Amino acid sequence: MSGGSSDASHCDEGTGFIGLAVIRRIIDDTDFEELNLDHLTYAGNPNSIASIEGNDRYHFSRTDIRDMPAEREAMRVFDLI
Repeated sequence: MSGGSSDASHCDEGTGFIGLAVIRRIIDDTDFEELNLDHLTYAGNPNSIASIEGNDRYHFSRTDIRDMPAEREAMRVFDLI
């Protein structure tokens, strides 16, 4: 991702059913880059992202969304802030 681009978004818990549907829609229907922040708890399925994992606009960070400093750092690394 580059320079806090407005053509980028992020999704928390993107390996779950709803989050994955949102991410697939963004990847399939836009030119946005997508950052998926997910801690991969019991509800997350890392195998569910296999179909989009190779997309160069998709990025994954194993991040606990309850840890705000870690979430901000992940977003900084991927130039979302």
